Amino acid sequence: PLPAAVFPALRHVHVRDRVVDATDIMSLELETFIGDIASAHVLDFKKLSSLRHLEAIFVGAVPLAMQTQLAQLPNLRTVHCVLPDGPLDDFVPFDVLEYMCGGANAGNLTDIDWEMSETDLRDIPVGALQRALPHAKRIRVSGAHYDPAVAPPDLSLFRELHALRNLQINLTSAGVIPPAFWR
Repeated sequence: PLPAAVFPALRHVHVRDRVVDATDIMSLELETFIGDIASAHVLDFKKLSSLRHLEAIFVGAVPLAMQTQLAQLPNLRTVHCVLPDGPLDDFVPFDVLEYMCGGANAGNLTDIDWEMSETDLRDIPVGALQRALPHAKRIRVSGAHYDPAVAPPDLSLFRELHALRNLQINLTSAGVIPPAFWR
């Protein structure tokens, strides 16, 4: 456990191979969290207002409102979603692309990392692709699927990528990707 009362000045937490209870990471000072979180239903996002970097896998039940609540974090700049190796019975990854669809502050992101299993390809949500990302410096999307037949013909790969310096995309496509996708 990492109780805020014991570590009041803790700013960066990186915990691997151990699940952390959500109540142990809630701190107004926390800027970075990397690891697995249990009891996501007790997260109080008002106490995580300083969080800038999140790479999390939620273990157990996850409230449907989680993505919406994360979207309210005013300082969130980097989000990562990496699936664990092995079975996913109780693991729910933080879905970066779903977050981008509804995240009020998604345009502030500077680093976006979304990796899914190559055996569990997921469609890139149209809402995420329509998102303007003027501050994004790095985007990595792996294990995704894109079907141009079900997407609007003028759909592009995100928008306003003026700051982008690094783009890594590994996606499968059900057809020819139209030129508008790369505008």
